Amino acid sequence: MFIKSLSKDGKIRHHTLLKFLCDICGKIFNREKHYADCMKNNKIYQGRDNCYKCHQRVTHQRPAYIAKMKKVNAGINKGDKNGMKQPAARKKASETRKKMFRDHPELKKINANKISKAWADGKFDGVRVGQCKWYAYKHSNGQIYKVQGTWELAFVKWLDKQKLSFQCHKKWIPYILNNRSKHWLPDFYVDKWHSYIDVKCEHFYIKEKFDAIEKCNPDIKIKVLFKKDLDKLGVII
Repeated sequence: MFIKSLSKDGKIRHHTLLKFLCDICGKIFNREKHYADCMKNNKIYQGRDNCYKCHQRVTHQRPAYIAKMKKVNAGINKGDKNGMKQPAARKKASETRKKMFRDHPELKKINANKISKAWADGKFDGVRVGQCKWYAYKHSNGQIYKVQGTWELAFVKWLDKQKLSFQCHKKWIPYILNNRSKHWLPDFYVDKWHSYIDVKCEHFYIKEKFDAIEKCNPDIKIKVLFKKDLDKLGVII
């Protein structure tokens, strides 16, 4: 919805900046007259005045646009074409990011807060990360637990059914491997077992890593559950 012209003389010209109220989200935004006319005359937007975010949302939901982008993006950054799969590029990007956060600690805090908020808002639910997707499981106690992959999802359901109290992704545990400081985030901590639990496929199990974790943290107990262990417990995957 048009509100007013922002020109000093009050005249509306081709590039005059106008103030609108978004017909979808209700936020006030500014747009030049010629861009506003283009959107107004476009059948896609049904004569509505949309802010940039709502404009993008409407455009990206069009079947024709989705089909076009799938075709355009086919093969882009896939396999060996992905620049971040090149060790030199990956190392350079990592060092640049570390230096930025080291020189500007306030940016690191801002980034951490944004990621925490995204997790809380559920923006990573169902997103594929590496080999697995993230799922949100609603426990019988009403709490939502975020788990990665169908094995973790099956295990958290089993814990719920067995009425075993637990914590999910409780905390980062530091360790040193090959003279480098690292951190491990366990999948679960089961109170009755007094153990940190990692649900893992044997193909991705790195013995040296877990040996280093136990060596650096002798006061904690760790259990790695493979498919055969889950089967013995009666976890249905």
